[in-house]
Amino acid sequence: MTDESATATQRDHRRRSRTAVVALLSGQGLSGLGDMLAGIALPWFVLQETGSPGLTAVTGFASLVPLVIGGIIGGAVVDRFGFRPVSVAADVASGVTIAIIPMLAVAGALEIWHVVLLAFLGSLLDIPGQTARQSVLPALAEAADIRLERLNAAAETMRRLTHLAGPPLAGLLIVLIGPPAVLWLDVASFAISVVLVMGLVPAIRPAVDGDPEHWLTRVREGFAFLAREPLLRTLVLIIGAVNVLMNPIFLVVLPVYANSTTGEAVDLGLLIGAFGVGSVIAAVSFGAFAARVPRVVLIRAGLLTTAVPVWVLSTIPPVPIAMAAMLVIGLAVGGIGPLILTVLGERTPVRLRGRVFGTYATLVNGAIPFGVLITGVLLEAVPLGVAVATIAALYSAVALLALVARPLSDLAANGRVVSAAES
Repeated sequence: MTDESATATQRDHRRRSRTAVVALLSGQGLSGLGDMLAGIALPWFVLQETGSPGLTAVTGFASLVPLVIGGIIGGAVVDRFGFRPVSVAADVASGVTIAIIPMLAVAGALEIWHVVLLAFLGSLLDIPGQTARQSVLPALAEAADIRLERLNAAAETMRRLTHLAGPPLAGLLIVLIGPPAVLWLDVASFAISVVLVMGLVPAIRPAVDGDPEHWLTRVREGFAFLAREPLLRTLVLIIGAVNVLMNPIFLVVLPVYANSTTGEAVDLGLLIGAFGVGSVIAAVSFGAFAARVPRVVLIRAGLLTTAVPVWVLSTIPPVPIAMAAMLVIGLAVGGIGPLILTVLGERTPVRLRGRVFGTYATLVNGAIPFGVLITGVLLEAVPLGVAVATIAALYSAVALLALVARPLSDLAANGRVVSAAES
């Protein structure tokens, strides 16, 4: 092969890899948009039908518990079967279970326990699917000649865009066509995601050594890898605590706030959409300026800044002020996600990426269902403002701990991660 033909082949490979990147991010965005539609429609349906914050929290709990189950085995499954089969299977399973809800509604047979059960089943493969898509990004970045930081920022931007467009759209559609009909759009988004991944993204599969049937060994390897380094352990603990405290705001607090102040689903959508605006701006900024700002500054400043608007929400302010608070929260935390995923991608060997990303997702999301459930119980016992103030106080404590956590100093001042060999 001549140098000229070799160069042409490399250009063609890079072009196809960049097409695959666009297809993967587009599928991820469409699927995420559908999830946001369902994420608004389901709790609003339960709250309107029952008037109970507790049952609304139970629905959120049911949709989150599978994230723990799927996360424990998800990374090993990705490493065993490859990215594309797991991604497609996750979208198909989610689409089928969500489709049953509007079908039951049309038949006049839909009950609350159906929603809870199907929310559980629909979320069962979410983490394996997300792990599959995330773990393939480093390989695609290399093939497409794109900096991993930029690709992670693009993926996070796409995810955050769903927070921007999904909630206001969901609130409007709930008013116009009702919650069950909105779920059909969720089903369509999963179907399109499957077509994009199957048609345009190559079946990249890492080399797996040893006996592929010993998945439990691979699960343990994911936990062991994260446990070895103080920096990674610290990040898991901090982000896990943040998730436990912040997710109940979206899944329980904001629906109760909107229902008790204005009674309009549109306001719920606007509140979460305001968060989406801030998080999109932050994610895009991370891609553009990540190399210029010390990573430890991004994490610590983001966590400390977030505590202030949470305290504002505890005063149960008017909707415009609450929207401003959600905007600031999005600005503060929107860059943290791609930063941590970049650190994991840089530090994790290719053969371990599936199980490490899956284990990370399990650890940082594992306690979220219980945080949602406890918040629902708390709201049954105390006023909304007291419950949110409790969350704000706990979050402030986590932010202060991050400020003094010494392992975070292992992030280099110039934005480059200090490797284990260098430290």
